[in-house]
Amino acid sequence: MTIVIKKKCGLYIAEASSVIFEGRDWKTEEPMDIDSIIEKLLSLGYHQADIGDALYNVDPDLVGGADPK
Repeated sequence: MTIVIKKKCGLYIAEASSVIFEGRDWKTEEPMDIDSIIEKLLSLGYHQADIGDALYNVDPDLVGGADPK
């Protein structure tokens, strides 16, 4: 499974693909808020850990990974 999320204009675009599960490939048509992307990925059966990893790659603050200062 591959999930790539990128920030664009204050929103996010995403693309997800799976070589294991047919019919789970998906990409955003236009930038979306992060909650909508997460909801869609979960509805397609993507695992929370994989989604969290993709979120961390785009912005560690989205999953609480940044060190507080």
